[in-house]
Amino acid sequence: MTRLGTAPSRKQWVILIPMLPDLISQLRQVETKLYGDIEKPIANAHQKEEEVIYASHK
Repeated sequence: MTRLGTAPSRKQWVILIPMLPDLISQLRQVETKLYGDIEKPIANAHQKEEEVIYASHK
């Protein structure tokens, strides 16, 4: 591959371009899982906070 900071050569692009759709798909799967893993605890914390606020107003 290329060194960091250098652009791929034409020959390298010919190799990379067919791989891009699969790489993009893999990145989307990682992103979906990562954000899902992060958003679940946040949503749970918000729900608990709302319950505490609701209970304190009774």
